[in-house]
Amino acid sequence: MNDETWRDTSLRTFCMLIDGRARSTIGPEPESNATLLIIFNGHHEKAEVTLPSAIKGSGWRLELDSSESIEKGHTFKSAEKITVNDRSLWFLSMV
Repeated sequence: MNDETWRDTSLRTFCMLIDGRARSTIGPEPESNATLLIIFNGHHEKAEVTLPSAIKGSGWRLELDSSESIEKGHTFKSAEKITVNDRSLWFLSMV
C-alpha cells in the first residue's frame, strides 16, 4: 500500500498475509511454518476479496469466521474470489 491508499477514508476492508516461512532473527525458531491470511471487513456491506495465490499450497482453509456464515474448515482455491460478510473477521491458513 502507498501513502494515498492508507489515507483513503472510503476503504473499509483490510487483508494481511503472514508468511510462516519467514524466520525470526530475534527469537527462537517458530513451531510452525503456517502461512495465515487475515481479512477484516469493517464496512456495513459485504466485501469481495480475491484470495492470494497459495505459493507453497493448494488453497486456503477457513479457521475462523466471526459472522459464522461459513463453516470452519471450508477450503477455497488459490486466487478465488470470495465474499466476506459485513463487519466480520476471517482467519485462513494455507493448505
